[in-house]
Amino acid sequence: MAFSVDEKRLATGGEDAFVRVWGTRTARAVAEFYGHAGEVIAIAFDKEEEDAMTAGSYGIVHTYRCDACVPKAELMANSVLSRKKLY
Repeated sequence: MAFSVDEKRLATGGEDAFVRVWGTRTARAVAEFYGHAGEVIAIAFDKEEEDAMTAGSYGIVHTYRCDACVPKAELMANSVLSRKKLY
């Protein structure tokens, strides 16, 4: 799980392969994504753009544009992921 930089969103993922984005003030899901073939094993937010990146147990990384809560990209293992630092 990971908090957005502004702490208004919390992203969670797990064995069900779903990524859920929660509003921290309302404690309600604001978005739900199904894209991983297996367990979601890591989540991080980009400090600059508020994108979320998730890694799955099959070596796939997904990015989501969180201000719009929409999927942005899918990257395979061994791809160049990003030049930005994730926090």
